[in-house]
Amino acid sequence: MRHRTRPLPPESLPSAAGNPAPNSHHSSDSARPPVLPSGITRRTTLKLLGTASAALAVGLPGPLTGTRRRDEPGVVREMRRLLNAAFDGEEMGLSFSYISPEFTEDFRIEIRQTRLYPVASSFKAAVVLYYFLNTPQDEWDAEQGSAMYSMAVFSNNARTGTVIADVADRLGADNPIAAFNDFATDPELLGWTHGLYSWTFNEFPYMPTNGYVDVRYNPTLWDTGSVANAGLNFSTADEIAAVFRLLATGETHPRWASDAHFRAAIQASRALLAIPALDYLSSLEKAITYGDHYSKDGTLRPVDIGTNVRNDAGVWRMQDGGAYLISFMSARESDDSVAAALAVVAEAIRMYDQYLHPNDFRVLSTPSEPIQPGTYNYGFVRRTGVTLYAQPNRSAPQIANPVRSTSIFGTTYLMYGAMVRLNVVDDEWAEVVQDDEWDEAFTWPVYIRLEDVQIVDRTRATTPIGYVTGAAPGTDKFIILDVLQRNLTLFEGGTPVLRTPVILNFYGTPRQISFIHRLYLARDMPNYPGVPFTCFLHGSDYLDESGFAIHGAPWHLWSETVRQYTLIRRVTHGCINVPDWPVTIDHLGETMRPDEFIFRWAGGMPNPAEERVALDPGDVAVRVYGFDNPLQEIWNYPRPPSLYGLGINWRMIMDAREAKSLDVPEYFYEEQKV
Repeated sequence: MRHRTRPLPPESLPSAAGNPAPNSHHSSDSARPPVLPSGITRRTTLKLLGTASAALAVGLPGPLTGTRRRDEPGVVREMRRLLNAAFDGEEMGLSFSYISPEFTEDFRIEIRQTRLYPVASSFKAAVVLYYFLNTPQDEWDAEQGSAMYSMAVFSNNARTGTVIADVADRLGADNPIAAFNDFATDPELLGWTHGLYSWTFNEFPYMPTNGYVDVRYNPTLWDTGSVANAGLNFSTADEIAAVFRLLATGETHPRWASDAHFRAAIQASRALLAIPALDYLSSLEKAITYGDHYSKDGTLRPVDIGTNVRNDAGVWRMQDGGAYLISFMSARESDDSVAAALAVVAEAIRMYDQYLHPNDFRVLSTPSEPIQPGTYNYGFVRRTGVTLYAQPNRSAPQIANPVRSTSIFGTTYLMYGAMVRLNVVDDEWAEVVQDDEWDEAFTWPVYIRLEDVQIVDRTRATTPIGYVTGAAPGTDKFIILDVLQRNLTLFEGGTPVLRTPVILNFYGTPRQISFIHRLYLARDMPNYPGVPFTCFLHGSDYLDESGFAIHGAPWHLWSETVRQYTLIRRVTHGCINVPDWPVTIDHLGETMRPDEFIFRWAGGMPNPAEERVALDPGDVAVRVYGFDNPLQEIWNYPRPPSLYGLGINWRMIMDAREAKSLDVPEYFYEEQKV
């Protein structure tokens, strides 16, 4: 195996800031690769560029749209119109397409897709594929802690240099940057027009790609009047899309059938790029809240380049086997303008998915329980897209119940599975009861047809559940909330009775001792009317004023879409969202929804005929202990009082918790489709 030629010493470099004259470029396979001058880091050159009068997006603005197919359906024309309006006047590029289960491309909407933008870490998706294709399969190392994992999951720049250089060593290439570019520009693979000029970070002096450049992609060749210094890499939305298009359609590539290594490399790249960072969501992940995807983002902040740069790209798979491919690039745009544009992309996905599956609505078929006259009744909304009325009359004006723009599943504002509090009007109609005079969820009053709600057994749904383990009265009930692992465990004394996955907010969910004090069978929240089985947390001014709660969350469509591998990609505003799938509760010997069980176990609603909220959950308040890592942090908190008398310590509690498996249906452990 040949060793690469090392960079030239500083004294042998050209004097003009390391930029050779246009007519004196070395070829990319030269034995003496061009280098950047010592002491000028990539970050330094970015700052120089950011303070110059250069335009960040190189070249003339491209057309707003690509070629429009004559047979393009009306929904795609409307999606194109909305996206053009959202991107008009913004410094953003987009390549957006749908790949059917048969690997045909149904549409492609492109906006400034060939315009050059500063490239951040999104290009590392190509490095992932580069590594897997050019490394023997028995030598792959992409486990946590490896250079590959650090590059793909955490966007580690130094480890990226290591990966690029290691593959070049395997290929016997002198210049690792040029070797990667030869791969990326291969027309049978990615077919890029541009490539890396350098990957130099002098703050990492040990990085093996430091000092190497590929003069074929010196940005001064593209626009010498705009680019003031070398060292910055440019790419296009179309080029970044090419990586994910190859990953999404690898089964159609000529090498798929005959080359087992190629098949394995495609599948390994998908799997690695699907691993999320624990405490970070990209702009695309925030906009498109669907779990089954593989993607790579990149960011350059003002400290790097004088302004914001965003590159986000990935493949979002749908339940029907199709996939949406999104490649987005921007410069000079704020976080808000990026979020607004990507929200329109998410809305376009919802529109096309609804076009593909116009009859894909959900209906609860469980029969209603008898109505209790003269008092509150409660019921689950039966169907997707339920119609609401201003009066109990089919000809009355309808109340707006729009599809939530942040929901890829097409859930409406008052959605399927929501719990509503009702005053029954007659055999056909009921009035939806608002929480209080400050409830502004809708323009009140709101009426709903009784056929559109499944009346619940109010007595059962609100009756408190005592000790399922037969514990003595006064034994503490408490909950261990593991924020990092996204699960909570219910205890009676030293015995766990339920351990369930939850969806939360790594940054916003409270970590402290709190207790459950207010319980609502149905609660209208600012963004989600009809939240079922809501248990508010109290214990400090912060909690009492902010309104964090443990509650049901029908908008996640738990049975259809939530799996172990998607859990970490879901987020909340800070509350703890609990599943509604049925599980068998330990010691109870009964199948029940976890959100219902927690509500009733924490105190329920003893007088549902008169109350909307139970302010006193019982003699012993249920404490909630929230931690990033309870195995390390729980020792800092006092035990629930009754545990002292029972001789139960935190070690016993943690051992019992670890021995308790998650209470989930079997399909929770289904593997991601690759």
